Amino acid sequence: WFAKGDNQKAQAALQQAVQADPNNKILRFNIGVTFDNMIKSAQENKDFEQANLFMDKSVEAYKKAIELDENYTDAYYNLGALYNNQSMEVKRIAGEMEDQSNYDSEIKRADKMILDAIPYLEKASELSPEDVSTLKVLKRIYFNIEDMDKYNIAKEKLKALGQ
Repeated sequence: WFAKGDNQKAQAALQQAVQADPNNKILRFNIGVTFDNMIKSAQENKDFEQANLFMDKSVEAYKKAIELDENYTDAYYNLGALYNNQSMEVKRIAGEMEDQSNYDSEIKRADKMILDAIPYLEKASELSPEDVSTLKVLKRIYFNIEDMDKYNIAKEKLKALGQ
């Protein structure tokens, strides 16, 4: 079901599997991934309420995976990436809204998401210090929020890794 992209079937199967094995971090992680995938189609259909629900469920699943294994690098990374990506998507959608009355609140929500991404990406980088993609995302975020001290640290780490 993953290969076919049928996230709803995958979600149903994963929910069933979790009932049988509730402490399986990989199942929890994959629930997060499938809800993460479902966000985009909801946004494309302009069903933003559904997209927000899927995001909440994805966050919950990733956090549960982390709760089950506090050193689960992929869950930290995916959760940080989810917040980061959705921050950009919310800003894009806000910019395209015909009714601009919610623009400011959506931009504030997006700004909060980017701040929410940081601790998860930092933890992923701490657990996997040579992961270039995590460092690149953090460097860009630090630049965008004008945290030049952390930006320079990320830049130096990337340089040391030959990037």
